[in-house]
Amino acid sequence: MLTKIISDDQLKKLLSTSGFLVNIDYPTRDVKLHRIDCKYCNPGLSIGVKPSSKILNKTGEFWYSEKRDEADSKAEEIRRKGYKYSPCAVCHP
Repeated sequence: MLTKIISDDQLKKLLSTSGFLVNIDYPTRDVKLHRIDCKYCNPGLSIGVKPSSKILNKTGEFWYSEKRDEADSKAEEIRRKGYKYSPCAVCHP
């Protein structure tokens, strides 16, 4: 099931699971797919994404799914809106 991530704590709880994170960045019009265990998915790290900040600033959104095909489907939906899609070069989902 595809789940919208709305807080840093919600994302932190998912770090111990397996799955995929779709990171949508409004200003750059990028959508990136990560494995949930990617270092960029940990909001506790300085390089990690911060869902609460993106939502507060209205600069993006995050979606999580245990299934790759669901995450791919969401990424494709966003790509069709004119966003550039790419898989993470670090975690190679």
